[in-house]
Amino acid sequence: MRSWADLPESSSVSLDAETVAGYDAVVLVTDHESVDYGVVLEHAQLVIDTRGTLPVDSPNVTRA
Repeated sequence: MRSWADLPESSSVSLDAETVAGYDAVVLVTDHESVDYGVVLEHAQLVIDTRGTLPVDSPNVTRA
């Protein structure tokens, strides 16, 4: 995990179904091979996809 001296410390959360479903929105800002995008697509209430990773015809996906 990266850290920057002038910003608060960051932390990670697992991207499992329960965690994803617990957030109001998921924002995709970069592509990662290790992310299970199927879990994100199925369980996220709203996905803001800045990378064009997920199908645009999904009802919970918005492209930015």
